[in-house]
Amino acid sequence: MPQNPSNQSAEPVIEMIDATVAAHQNDEPPVLENIRWTICRGDFWVVGGLPNSGKSDLLATSVGLSRLISGSLRLFGCETSDLEGDALSDYRRRIGLVFGDGGRIFEYLTVLENIALPWC
Repeated sequence: MPQNPSNQSAEPVIEMIDATVAAHQNDEPPVLENIRWTICRGDFWVVGGLPNSGKSDLLATSVGLSRLISGSLRLFGCETSDLEGDALSDYRRRIGLVFGDGGRIFEYLTVLENIALPWC
């Protein structure tokens, strides 16, 4: 999909390179493979597909809520594979997602983690 021409020189906010995404942090089987996706500041994306096709898994992984099976995820130019805890939370706080139907509970997070997510 073409990007906004004004953002062609912008540094990527989210970049997935040869990424393989799991369903709800289960490694087998992967739900999406060979993803190459770059999102720059000011870009707006809509992710659509059939039920259970991996949309929410892609979005959760793209912001560091779930880990990749393989490949690379960079948030604001920083490779996330070695980030954990507060270091990863610092990047998550800078990105916003809007899920349909008024919100989203992540099944693989505890109740406390779901409630704390906006503040992480």
